Amino acid sequence: MNLAPIPATLPDWGILAEKLPAAPKIFGRLQRLLADGNSDVESISTLVRVDASLTSRVIRLANSAMYSFSEPVSSLEEAINRVGFREVLRLVGLVASQGLFSREVVAYGLEGEQLWQNCLATAIATEMAARCHNLDPYDHYIHGLLRSLGKVVLNHHFISGGGTGDPYPGCRIAPSLMDWEKKSFGITSPEVAAKVLRIWSFPEEVVKPITRQYYLDPLDRNPGVELEILRVGMLVAIRLGKGLPPEAGLLESSDAMAVLGGRFSNGQIENLIMETRSSLNSTLGALD
Repeated sequence: MNLAPIPATLPDWGILAEKLPAAPKIFGRLQRLLADGNSDVESISTLVRVDASLTSRVIRLANSAMYSFSEPVSSLEEAINRVGFREVLRLVGLVASQGLFSREVVAYGLEGEQLWQNCLATAIATEMAARCHNLDPYDHYIHGLLRSLGKVVLNHHFISGGGTGDPYPGCRIAPSLMDWEKKSFGITSPEVAAKVLRIWSFPEEVVKPITRQYYLDPLDRNPGVELEILRVGMLVAIRLGKGLPPEAGLLESSDAMAVLGGRFSNGQIENLIMETRSSLNSTLGALD
């Protein structure tokens, strides 16, 4: 199997991003719309209605057991008013990410459901971890939900003939996922994710922790709370059996645990695991 470096002829990431489903782009625009503080029901509904499928699924989720309203929601505007602006962002992200991550990622040997459940478990755990420290749960939810975006984009490049032509061979042959990505594509998946997220207008506070998610330096005593919380979410997903084989051992090493520092105790991690498992099961049930 050829793992030698390839010529760094990289694709146009904007063109590759256009081949992805429309909903994630709407998600990025909605995040910026809500961040400016001047959004209203009309502006939010106008943006979401760009995608008819997204609109219908947001209404359906508003009527699910996730909220258990006594009266059914009949329109997008009503759903926005009932669940709230920030919660609509969460629902749009949920629908958008399912469409993005639920397809087979052959370059990494991942089934779509496998990748999707990892993204969702990480997002839920990251959101809950942020609440533990009175931080904005929605921003951290986005970090967990979109952290594997680069893998999906590189997979599109791979099936179009890009890279070495060989899928990820497994951690025994290529123990460093980032080294394999560099040798196969000339770029890592977090770097690709950053490029596409910027194209989709996500702010730097979303992009930065996703870009650094694999850089585990035990000597870095201040990696930033956003990055620490994202790593905790990744660890919880692994403990729930929702880890990704190409990332095997990434957060189970002593170095990785040292990076988490003292922000989360073992007891807090265990509580996050239990709470994430419950929320994950109810969310997946609502999406069925």
